Amino acid sequence: MSRFMHCPCVKHWDAVKCIFRDLIDTRLVGLFYSKEGSLPLDLHAFFDLDLVDRYDICVSTSGFCFMLDSSCISWLSKKKPIVAASSCEAQYRASFTTSVECVWLRRLLADLGVG
Repeated sequence: MSRFMHCPCVKHWDAVKCIFRDLIDTRLVGLFYSKEGSLPLDLHAFFDLDLVDRYDICVSTSGFCFMLDSSCISWLSKKKPIVAASSCEAQYRASFTTSVECVWLRRLLADLGVG
């Protein structure tokens, strides 16, 4: 929704109201980790990208998701203003962004004593 902050319209406001309804309905849902679980917790990373389909738009989208055991703890989905020269370069850029986040999360989990 932040993409439309500069010029919102009625459909964006309706979407925000829907998001708030979902947040209210799930306010008691949280991330739970069992004491019986094994340490260290398993950290899994997933990333993907969508290459530019239309050259008049000239942006691609990439994203990642990190799962700590069965709970998502970090995610990103972002439009990239730089168009890669090849699909290999685009995959490299997406994997680099994911790797940077992975290193940070592993260090954080190690500092917390769970990684």
